[in-house]
Amino acid sequence: QINDIEGGIEYLQRAIAIHPGNIDAQYNLGRALETTGRFEEAIGPYQKAIEIDPGNVDAHFNLSSIFHALERDDEAAVHLRQVIAIKPDHAGAYGNLGVALKELDEFDEAEACFRKALSLKGDDSVILSNLGNILKEQNRLDESVKMHEHALALQPNYAEGHSNLGNTLA
Repeated sequence: QINDIEGGIEYLQRAIAIHPGNIDAQYNLGRALETTGRFEEAIGPYQKAIEIDPGNVDAHFNLSSIFHALERDDEAAVHLRQVIAIKPDHAGAYGNLGVALKELDEFDEAEACFRKALSLKGDDSVILSNLGNILKEQNRLDESVKMHEHALALQPNYAEGHSNLGNTLA
């Protein structure tokens, strides 16, 4: 690859002008715009890709990440639920849905999502730490500490995990 993202964006836009139903061009334009941090601009191409193919897991998943970055977690949750409906074993969607639901103060459902992600993916320090944060929010501090300690046992140099455990203990 040459790494000329702006040039790539220009040609993807040309392809879409010629054939707006080109799902690959729509999706790849969304990715290119997302890569350059142009989140608001990336929404349209991802939505168009989903309009063309409602079962496009990657477009739903990437669009949910953009909505989360824009602090639009209610919209992120909608697309993550779509991913799960299409691909029920998508551990990343459950993990990200847990994060979005935490931001929406839906702690019980967030906990269920993190536990489902763990059941699909196995031990994962980020998911364990996120679950620990939810348990802290629910004032289940002993369980929270255990989750954070488990996360750090798996990944001892996980800085955010140390911070999360510290916040739970403080």
